[in-house]
Amino acid sequence: MAGTGTIINEDFLPVITFCPANTTISCEASTLPANTGTATATDDCPGVVVTSTDAIVQGNCVNNYTINRTWKATDNTNDMATCLQTITVRDITPPTISCPGNVTVTCASEVPFPNVEGAFMTSDNCGGGVFISFVSDAIINQVCTNRFQVARTYRATDACGNSATCQQTITVFDNIAPQLNCPAPQTFQCASDVPAPNPALVTSTDNCAGGSTATFVNDVVTNQTCANKFTLTRTYRATDACGNSATCTQVFTVNDNTVPQLTCPAGITVQCASLIPA
Repeated sequence: MAGTGTIINEDFLPVITFCPANTTISCEASTLPANTGTATATDDCPGVVVTSTDAIVQGNCVNNYTINRTWKATDNTNDMATCLQTITVRDITPPTISCPGNVTVTCASEVPFPNVEGAFMTSDNCGGGVFISFVSDAIINQVCTNRFQVARTYRATDACGNSATCQQTITVFDNIAPQLNCPAPQTFQCASDVPAPNPALVTSTDNCAGGSTATFVNDVVTNQTCANKFTLTRTYRATDACGNSATCTQVFTVNDNTVPQLTCPAGITVQCASLIPA
């Protein structure tokens, strides 16, 4: 007697019951199915297997691209069903940037040049690096040649063109007085010999460009005992472009110690004592 058996005939394709929706995510987010969703499927027989394959289409930068994820459900007779999920990856977040510390210098000539290799603190939500560039210098709060501030702006740009800026403040503050030298002391016999004030005789230098200007301040007479015996102290002032100033003095000593010269009348002869003139 012939035996009997059961014949299994798989005539049904698997059915994908859930295909993850198309989605757009930031570049730092995971593209794994655990984050973007997993397809599910059923079949009339147990044993359906769900797998996926990715095809990446690169966008205009390293962190902008599209993943075409094909989900495939395969049963034990290799019948299959598929669906397509599109995952769009975008980098729209600018990097962060912190400029080097603020700087204070004395003179305009000491303002440092822009330096994109300086001590910047940067970060980006995605890979690809950050490019730092100098944007501009703006002069603010200027009160004189060597007293102002420079608002220096730098920009950080990530691999997809997102950017952010920071500002460094450079303060220029000249508070140093010029140096000056008055002419040497002089001694004269008479008050009329004392020369008039002459600022051109004063030499001065300044720590910053712009120079300094010498001016006459005053003459002070002391220790006067007569018209031609006294001390004259002459003060000059040098002032730089920002109003810093210093003074120096030149001392004139007037000391008339020369006796006068005189000539007596010629001798005369008279006949009588009463004829002697007073």
